[in-house]
Amino acid sequence: FYGYVFYIDEFGHYVRTENVVNTVLYLQFPILSFVVIVAMLLFTKTSDMMTNFSLIIYTVFPIAGVILDHFIHGLSVTYIGLVLSILIIYTNIYLQKQKVIEQQKNALMMSQINPHFMYNTLSTIAAMCDISPKKAKQLTVEFSSYLRQNLNTLTTQELIPFEQELKHIECYLNIEQARFGNRLNVLYSIHCQEFFVSALSIQPLVENAVRHGITKRSRGGTIRILAYATEQAYIVEIKDDGIGFDTSKKFDDGKLHIGLKNVKNRLHTMCKGKLNVKSTFGIGTRVTVEIPRKKGKRL
Repeated sequence: FYGYVFYIDEFGHYVRTENVVNTVLYLQFPILSFVVIVAMLLFTKTSDMMTNFSLIIYTVFPIAGVILDHFIHGLSVTYIGLVLSILIIYTNIYLQKQKVIEQQKNALMMSQINPHFMYNTLSTIAAMCDISPKKAKQLTVEFSSYLRQNLNTLTTQELIPFEQELKHIECYLNIEQARFGNRLNVLYSIHCQEFFVSALSIQPLVENAVRHGITKRSRGGTIRILAYATEQAYIVEIKDDGIGFDTSKKFDDGKLHIGLKNVKNRLHTMCKGKLNVKSTFGIGTRVTVEIPRKKGKRL
């Protein structure tokens, strides 16, 4: 494009050529900026102030660069403005992502603070104080550890080892087994723990299996928790032989639906994980969590 878009004069300065080709190339920035402004006006009711501000800045810098390029030779201010605009957009996207993660974490945390569960656990501990003080003491420690893990989730922004999440699951299930006795059986098949998950991503799935699967059946049932690794991913499965449900229909319990949605979003946002639910009414449910392995990491 030398000569059509620019040329170097005898003093070694960059000089923009005034012709149709150059005009078209430079008009792409105002045109794209205009499209962004139109899109912003159309969707302004559904976007927040920070998003609108970043879009305005995105349009201002390139347009200002085009105008300045008419007066400044030897430096393309347009491209500098475009780079600044892209950085602003990226920063806004990153902040929005962090905001979504925080909202999902708080929603999940609130769903874990179940007053009925706390009341039932304290009632179980109180009943055991007369029957088996040693068991009551152990259950108190389990309950304390369970609450501590929930509270720690409020302050962590990072992934946690699966081993830590597994301990949280064990605390929860020990409490529920003390309450339901032989109606709740738990089997573990853990072949791999050396990977990371988002906090409170597996335990709510186990809780759903207990609350909405096993305990809904008069004779109770069994929960199986499996963890293993393949060449492509780390797999965690939660299986139960509870009442099951029809996955083609909406959940009757809104909390269950919201909980699964939050867990699915957290897994995808924080570790690119996938959540798959298969259930048959009257037979049971299997929930599978798949977390991709990092390339080059050996089994």
